[in-house]
Amino acid sequence: MNKTIAVISPYHGESHSQWYNNFQRLDNDIQLYSLEPRFWKWRMQAAAITLAQKVNFNENKIRLFVCNDMLNLALFKALLKPSLQNIPILLYMHENQLTYPWSPLDLEKAKDRDQSYCFINYTSTLLASKVLFNSKFHFKEYFNRLPIFLKQFPDHSLTTTVVDIKQKSSVLYPIVSSSISKNPDNKIPVILWNHRWEHDKQPKVFYELLFYLRKNNIDFRLILLGKNKENQYYRKITQQFNSQIIHHGFVENKESYFQLLNKADVLPVSSIHDFFGYSILEASMLEVIPILPNRLSYPELFSKVTFRPLFYETQLEFFELTASILSDITSRETLLLKQALRSNSQRFSTVSLNEHYQKLLNCN
Repeated sequence: MNKTIAVISPYHGESHSQWYNNFQRLDNDIQLYSLEPRFWKWRMQAAAITLAQKVNFNENKIRLFVCNDMLNLALFKALLKPSLQNIPILLYMHENQLTYPWSPLDLEKAKDRDQSYCFINYTSTLLASKVLFNSKFHFKEYFNRLPIFLKQFPDHSLTTTVVDIKQKSSVLYPIVSSSISKNPDNKIPVILWNHRWEHDKQPKVFYELLFYLRKNNIDFRLILLGKNKENQYYRKITQQFNSQIIHHGFVENKESYFQLLNKADVLPVSSIHDFFGYSILEASMLEVIPILPNRLSYPELFSKVTFRPLFYETQLEFFELTASILSDITSRETLLLKQALRSNSQRFSTVSLNEHYQKLLNCN
């Protein structure tokens, strides 16, 4: 029997399951141990216990563990049976709790009970054989914040461990893929929202953008995707722009999701948080033009040498740039931008990243 690669995914949804779906196609001997994507705090605290029990019960021989940031890796390893203790562990960082913006509605931040999740990320990166970040931006942000986080504790400084963690860390982009081709352009341009309806994506700014476009007599249609129908701005948009909506609501089926992306022309992005940018790259693969803030991982994913016309600095620039592109959607310049977006997406394809992932698979 071949030795397997055990993927440990405590919160198996969204970017975590997307990453796994592409990763598992690279090798026949990959086995998933996962839990449902709910109760994220409970997952970070206790999923290690449940998942260690599952791994210990399974008789498969394992040559490599691939875990992610939602796992309490120290607790997980402590509970593994002796025969599994010396297997190398790769830790993939989709996000981290040191720099993730907490919701203003979350009381744990106000009560200063959020530190334990940051410490889980820290001890996991300390223990892992190798740490992989999903973007250079994420890598830099984590290592800028980690020493500050560790300096707050009263004695026995741990800041010297930061160098050790950094030496075994690197960047490996997720694979982003789509199997469909772009449809012809629409007569009336279609605006896409395919993010979560959460505070860090700033749906309020998106809502204000739509009113700006309406005020300036810019005609458009809407495709509204993403989770959290309870968000007040989701409700407002679906009520006040109802006649312009082609689709609204989360789409579970990936093929149906890409078919909807394929109908869109422009993706206005107002996020204040994004460690990578799955949803933006998925759309750009289908020549949907992103309107991007000059921050986060976006200048890394879309080189400003080529895509400078798509970046904005202020909210007013965001509104004006979106209006300009919507008004000029059939121009030669826009067509060239769409072609460049499709070419850029190849950087994140299986073909481009396969060699890097094979090195990961062959880690021992």
